[in-house]
Amino acid sequence: MPEILIAPNSFKECMDSAGLTHLFHEALQDELLNRYKTKDFRFIDKPVSDGGDGFLQVCIENFNLKKVELKVSAPFQDDSISTCYGYSRENKSVYIESADVLGMKLIPEEKRHPLKLSSRGLGEMLLHLKNEKISGEMDIERVIIGIGGTGTSDFGIGMCSALGLKLLDGSGKELNAVPENFLLTEEIIWVNPGLNFNIEIVLDVDAPLLGEKGAARIFAPQKGATPHEVERLEKGLENIVRILGKKKNTGDLLGAGGGLAGGLHFFLDGKYKFARDFLKEDLGLNKNKLNPDLIITGEGSFDSQSMMQKGAFLVIDEFMPSGALQFICAGIIKQIPQELKKENIKFIEISKFFHTPEESMRNIEKGVRLASEEILKFYFRNKT
Repeated sequence: MPEILIAPNSFKECMDSAGLTHLFHEALQDELLNRYKTKDFRFIDKPVSDGGDGFLQVCIENFNLKKVELKVSAPFQDDSISTCYGYSRENKSVYIESADVLGMKLIPEEKRHPLKLSSRGLGEMLLHLKNEKISGEMDIERVIIGIGGTGTSDFGIGMCSALGLKLLDGSGKELNAVPENFLLTEEIIWVNPGLNFNIEIVLDVDAPLLGEKGAARIFAPQKGATPHEVERLEKGLENIVRILGKKKNTGDLLGAGGGLAGGLHFFLDGKYKFARDFLKEDLGLNKNKLNPDLIITGEGSFDSQSMMQKGAFLVIDEFMPSGALQFICAGIIKQIPQELKKENIKFIEISKFFHTPEESMRNIEKGVRLASEEILKFYFRNKT
């Protein structure tokens, strides 16, 4: 029986990968039954995440997690937000999507100033988990944090401030632990809080914390920083790293999530886990375990950044040696890299079915149905 693997990434600001997987499954099944009069296909539903938007929902679907709600500080600090994490007592694991605590989606446009934003809410969540384990309410050995979609750029300093970190100026006065004060910092007080679980950091890019391809210069402008603020942020981060480097090696600091990945690694001994390994080892998207005849993946926008450990590209790359027919469905396709211009790899731009990209986002269900018709038309035409 032919197998269809459905493994999309989320379409940012439109629909998460679990919802898209369901839509594609339903549309393909209906089309097979009504137009091609067949039920002889087996579906493998594997919504994917590279650590960014939709990470928690993917983990809930794959690992049968219990959703736990919690209130923590908002990134803009003068308010609290309701957020959640996923818990598996059986696997002694907690899954956190950083975008659900620090995401751009949580920050009103007028407050998108990375120099003033803090990751403190994530630190409060980690402290809560530590206390839950101490009390016996939860049995936790691993906390897996998906990095991506964050609105903060503070290297996890705010997170650590909830766990005891202090920034001091030259006179010994304590500063608010946000990036606008990084350049004023002369001393950092930090004692490892001894979290009673291991931290794994799932990330899609290996960009460094500092430099031309780092957290400030590449990602801060996407979060609302002006050119002047980018320079101030870069210099502030350089100062923080300089101070920390007096006591501990600061090599291997990554800039994903506005430096959150590097902060989790440096301050809390978190271990990096790249999206490719998460997809293969944790989600089971592995060519040695699956042998589908037709593969459908995609993401909201496919461009040059999609080749940087992003979910859709990782699916394509994993199954490329099999020669199976693969379809990349994206809201917008900005660029098709040369290495993906192959006979068995096809692209479908969903926005082409509508007048504008905004209209396609509002009508994603119809877009998926039209894409599914095109996929099966091509599949059966090439089978005969």
